[in-house]
Amino acid sequence: MPTITNETINGQPYKIITYPNGRVDTIWNPAPAPAPNYLYIIGTVSGGDGMSPVGILNDGSTSATIALIVSSSPSAPTAVALSGTWRIPIRDSSGNIRDIILMTITNGVASLTYSMGSTAAPAMPGNLSILESDFGPVVVSGVTYTLKLVNPLNLIVYRSI
Repeated sequence: MPTITNETINGQPYKIITYPNGRVDTIWNPAPAPAPNYLYIIGTVSGGDGMSPVGILNDGSTSATIALIVSSSPSAPTAVALSGTWRIPIRDSSGNIRDIILMTITNGVASLTYSMGSTAAPAMPGNLSILESDFGPVVVSGVTYTLKLVNPLNLIVYRSI
């Protein structure tokens, strides 16, 4: 029966396995990966036509407010000390990027008014969403956090007939 011991070699953890026949195996034994640190994005989409989910006209004549709070708890909207500017894609139901908004986060809080704008051709109607997968990691006080979206951020673009 082999014996197994834990040793540190050059500051790294190893398991040393010694067999009865004298053979010795050295296996690097890394510490378990730390659990990820999370910050939570608590968001709302309001205004527009007042329905749920909020809708806006595709001709730019109506708008919605998108508001975000970055919190250390998914159930308590207490903002963390995080500031910066984020490019946030808005995707259609097929996952294609339909728009990218620039949001300025100040002390964990951001808000902007969103409309389809007045362009020569109105935007195509459809369901739009902001997805958790589009948020990259952020660093707060030297600690890297993964952002989790607490609630869906959806918007419907429609046309008036």
